[in-house]
Amino acid sequence: MPVSAPAFVGRRQWSS
Repeated sequence: MPVSAPAFVGRRQWSS
């Protein structure tokens, strides 16, 4: 899941 990796990291940084 190449598209799921960057999407998950972006959502986690946004929450921080």
